Amino acid sequence: MKPYQQYIADLNHVYEYRVKIAGVDPKGEVMERIKNALNAFDLDTVTAPKSMPIQEHREFPQWGPCESWTFDVKLAYPTTAVQIRQALKERAQLNPDWMHVRNLLEADMTDEAEARG
Repeated sequence: MKPYQQYIADLNHVYEYRVKIAGVDPKGEVMERIKNALNAFDLDTVTAPKSMPIQEHREFPQWGPCESWTFDVKLAYPTTAVQIRQALKERAQLNPDWMHVRNLLEADMTDEAEARG
């Protein structure tokens, strides 16, 4: 049986993900569609989209050198990267070939490893 403090900690847990999008600038109406899609997972916060340099991205090898944007989201409802990607595809009408979703911890570890290598 879990202690009471563990139940309280589980209630306040936040799930963080990094979303990377190419082919469409996630500003204005597009960002509103993204936020509305993520409200299904009890959206807590979304960081401002950061523009990445035009280059070949490992997430979008089929597009060659392209511009992309990245932003982080915090959700209160437990979910997976696959479910977030599906919600963005269906509810925000984003092309699934133009987006990549990862757990924030995984994204940070991968970026750090690539910077060293």
